[in-house]
Amino acid sequence: MDIKVDRTQLLALAGNDPSILRPIVEQFHENSLSMVEEMKDYLTRADFEQIASGIHQLKGSSGTLGMVSLYQSCVDLEARLGDVLDENLLNGLLFAQLAEQVSGSTQSVLALLDRPETTAG
Repeated sequence: MDIKVDRTQLLALAGNDPSILRPIVEQFHENSLSMVEEMKDYLTRADFEQIASGIHQLKGSSGTLGMVSLYQSCVDLEARLGDVLDENLLNGLLFAQLAEQVSGSTQSVLALLDRPETTAG
């Protein structure tokens, strides 16, 4: 999985102090995985309004954190919501992929924050 992170966007969020970001990113990961699980539940009830709301929230948060790949996945998923006959959406496959993207993006951001060149300067 190719994960893209906008390092400039990410560091600007915390005034170039990566130590501030670690707990934010970890909380994002936890909240986002819970949100994906909720969306799966909404899918069983065909509650596409709640699914759309969850995807929109995830899109905004991932964009703010510079998680480019996850943001784009959310944009793509939002576009697919209009087609309730989309077999991948109906069987929940896209949510499994979205959860994988959340975890991969979070790991990439945390790895970036751990690199020595990611320091206040």
